[in-house]
Amino acid sequence: MRRLFLAAALFLAVPAPADQRLTCGTVEALEITSLTKARLTSFLRTVLPEAPPGSKIFFEGKIDLANTVLPVGPRMTALAQHAEGRHEVVFLVDVELAKLPPELVSRLNANALDLTLEGNLRSSDSSSGVSPVPVCAAGVLKIGTPEIRSARAIASRGSCPWNWRSMPLCTNHRRAFIRRMVSPRTQKRKWPGSMIPAWTGPTGISYT
Repeated sequence: MRRLFLAAALFLAVPAPADQRLTCGTVEALEITSLTKARLTSFLRTVLPEAPPGSKIFFEGKIDLANTVLPVGPRMTALAQHAEGRHEVVFLVDVELAKLPPELVSRLNANALDLTLEGNLRSSDSSSGVSPVPVCAAGVLKIGTPEIRSARAIASRGSCPWNWRSMPLCTNHRRAFIRRMVSPRTQKRKWPGSMIPAWTGPTGISYT
């Protein structure tokens, strides 16, 4: 019985062969494409050592932000560019903000975002017979650098984004675009002591 226990312990202590270990890639950048009160859409750019053939592939797995699983759904679309020894894969990440775990706020870092992903990449051609490719990637993206960027202005003209403390204050207030009718008496007045005659034209519209 003792010999059996020692043999089992020795078997568990033997490390896995090197060819069975998964080589992880890197998370290069996060590009935010859309931000609303309900949803955040972004591109997660990675460089992976392995990927299935084809420019359009699918990812089945999980994405963690600050050791917190993001609610991204069971299947995600990805776009790939293949080169010798490396594969640039862009994941289309769509997150419902209402489903974010509440503990994520306390885990976030004010200087960088810790992002990891792990799962399988599948070919978009189900009839190709290509087996799923297990992948993983990790990266720490610094805030205020090109590693985290926005594809376009999130705030539209004449409106402000939703109230989020981590976003800059909006200076394009709707109040500045409210039309106000001006009285003709106000238009005909002139500054005391001015040599310029009073305006006698029609009633105007002020945007101030």
